[in-house]
Amino acid sequence: MSEQDYYEVLGVPRDADKKIIKDAYHRLAMKWHPDRNKSPEAEERFKEIAKAYAVLSDSKKRARYDARGFEGVAHFSDDDLFRGVDLGSMFRDIGFGFGPGGDSIFDRFFHERGARSARGGDLRVRLEVPLGRIAAGGQEIVRFARSIKCTKCQGHGTRSGKPPSTCPDCQGSGHRAEKRNASKRGRNVTIQRISTCASCQGRGTRLEDPCPTCGGSGQLEKHEELRVTIPAGIE
Repeated sequence: MSEQDYYEVLGVPRDADKKIIKDAYHRLAMKWHPDRNKSPEAEERFKEIAKAYAVLSDSKKRARYDARGFEGVAHFSDDDLFRGVDLGSMFRDIGFGFGPGGDSIFDRFFHERGARSARGGDLRVRLEVPLGRIAAGGQEIVRFARSIKCTKCQGHGTRSGKPPSTCPDCQGSGHRAEKRNASKRGRNVTIQRISTCASCQGRGTRLEDPCPTCGGSGQLEKHEELRVTIPAGIE
């Protein structure tokens, strides 16, 4: 996938607030969802839109992206990138967005069926190599950081280490449906408005006592070193 600026992908300014970002994602996702849009590029476009939303809707990931561009979020696997992001909430009530087996949107578009947890996402690291090493070849040490599951809370983000409780206001869906009756041309109609649950901010869970080690994110940053071989004459 090409590295198109995430703000450009969603068509929002760099100072856009969360509501503007969510509304832009909603509009574009409805347009490019492969169940509605049958063009060959629809799935890749939908995935690009989803990734842009996953980064820009999360304040921590957005700060990393604003500071360092793609390098700031390159170490996140798809699981890390979409953790806590409910992509499917806006599609549930209109009957599409899930695979034939009931898979979520994330499972459908970002996981290979039958190959889950086989490996994490790739990391791309930029390494400056001396000209002499390029000419003769040899080895270099690559230093990088990656996200790992918090060992204190086992990735749940809670002090107790147990999964957070389901939000009682939205019953875990992450959204609220408000209905009102109206009269139009002499006929009674029901208008339904879907909005993000204000109690849990769309997460579907309520984190009342966050883990002090990871701050409730469920993730820690681990710094590592890896010795790699530089082929002689590499471009």
